[in-house]
Amino acid sequence: MADEITKEIRNFLAEYVTSVAQLETLLWLFAHRGQAWNAEDLSREMRSTSVYAEMQLVHFEKKGLIGPTEDNISCFTYKGSPELTTKIEQLVRLYQTHRFKIIDIIHAPTLGKIHNLADAFKFRKD
Repeated sequence: MADEITKEIRNFLAEYVTSVAQLETLLWLFAHRGQAWNAEDLSREMRSTSVYAEMQLVHFEKKGLIGPTEDNISCFTYKGSPELTTKIEQLVRLYQTHRFKIIDIIHAPTLGKIHNLADAFKFRKD
């Protein structure tokens, strides 16, 4: 796996991550998984708006990666399964060594849609 981005990681990205900013948020939450985060604190750390941070918390909660803390439902902490934890650990290592490949994988669906749209406007000789 040293130079290979496995199908499992590609599938994980397709299912859980829609942007590089979202990936950065996930990796931040994972790196600080012993801490609880609310939208305001997360936005401060990620240098984003609290609305964006809230959207990310909601997204990752729906995906089962985080959950509310027992004492405060507006604070979240990492709650991924052991299988998801292993995948995110792999992703952390890959993102450090193959950052641009990971970014390309995240953007691939969007680029495909853009190319399809551009193709629709090409003039064809019939």
